[in-house]
Amino acid sequence: MNNNLKNEGNKSVILFDGLCNFCNAIVNFIIRHDKDKTFLFSPIQASEARAFLRERDIVFMNLNTVYLVDDKKVYQKSSAVFKVFQKLPYPWKLVSLLRIFPLFITDFFYKIIANYRYRLFGKLDHVVKPDEKTGTVS
Repeated sequence: MNNNLKNEGNKSVILFDGLCNFCNAIVNFIIRHDKDKTFLFSPIQASEARAFLRERDIVFMNLNTVYLVDDKKVYQKSSAVFKVFQKLPYPWKLVSLLRIFPLFITDFFYKIIANYRYRLFGKLDHVVKPDEKTGTVS
């Protein structure tokens, strides 16, 4: 994992809520299945992550949004989720087929999960960053 987001090269960067148990579990899932090491990760709470977004003309609004920066394009919410799954190996890439539904529908469900994630899965009392050696968040 490279904490220096400026040197992301051809990797896709996922910016996530580092306090969210659900988000951290999803990041660990992606790390386990990302055999090609396609992704870099950073909690959105990190100043580097916010600067990274500002450089791409994205103003950070709240922790309810996951961001994926891929090929200089920024994806948010459900479109970010589908793009991540599209880059994972089979069978996980099949999740990306859900993008056939209109964005307003998939973002509606995304927002429901985002709004209730702390109540359903809990919240950490400190921000978690991916471990350089193991590649996982804990």
